[in-house]
Amino acid sequence: MKSLHKLRQNEEYTDVTLQSGDVQIQCHRVVLAAASGYFKALFKCPLKESKSDTVQLTMEPEVLTSVVDYVYTGAIELTIDNVESVVKACDVLQLASLMAGCEEFMVAQINAANCVGFHGFAASYQLHKLQRKVKEVMLAEFSSVAVTDHFKQLSCNELVELIKDDQLEVTSEDVVFESVLGWVRHDVDNRKSSLETIMEYVRLPFCTRDYLCQMKDAFDLLTPKCFEYVHEAWMFQAGTAHQLKPNSCRTVPRRYTTSLVVAGARIGSTNASPDLRVHNTLSPLW
Repeated sequence: MKSLHKLRQNEEYTDVTLQSGDVQIQCHRVVLAAASGYFKALFKCPLKESKSDTVQLTMEPEVLTSVVDYVYTGAIELTIDNVESVVKACDVLQLASLMAGCEEFMVAQINAANCVGFHGFAASYQLHKLQRKVKEVMLAEFSSVAVTDHFKQLSCNELVELIKDDQLEVTSEDVVFESVLGWVRHDVDNRKSSLETIMEYVRLPFCTRDYLCQMKDAFDLLTPKCFEYVHEAWMFQAGTAHQLKPNSCRTVPRRYTTSLVVAGARIGSTNASPDLRVHNTLSPLW
């Protein structure tokens, strides 16, 4: 490969030119076909385009240059700024090994600040390892993730899938519902109608008493069905949970919580028991 790379640099025995914008790169068909399913299929095609001396590609010239260098040398410099463009090029050119390398690089970069931004990208290119890492961070660091700008760009379905997960880690359910309200208010005209759907999966019974008392600030967004969920939370905290519908996902605590308030005492927990309840006598909300 070193010898072939040197031949390419010297433009010796090259038989095809790759072009992107004003950049032209001399290459060897056999090398491109060996590395790329796209080029292998292109050069075998009986159409006259496959015999052309020049192949036009719609990708950034610097990305094409880096990818061709990788094909000849097995090395490429990935950065947080160029990796998505390289993945797109890999998808077009069918460069499986480089795609896998890009995925490993992105997995190592994931944090609370950028994970939501990678969420849709990972799904679009079926980067399953990246998808798993993104979801892991979104669940483990939900409080930090929920205040990012990317979080507000989630679709209703994506938000539901996130907050319904038992593995979501929060200090209290207040954080979850507050993040939902923030998501709705980011585009209230188009999202207000989705609140009822989302609230079905918010575990309001595990919100703090103070937060439930202050929920009147959200009344302008709540539908009659939403009020039913709020009333359910108050009944649950008032010790009348036996009156609730059985098997409600909202009355089962998440697996990971920092603390629960039980009968006025705070009990630390990393694996909350589903039998813990708040037994306070509360006055109706309305």
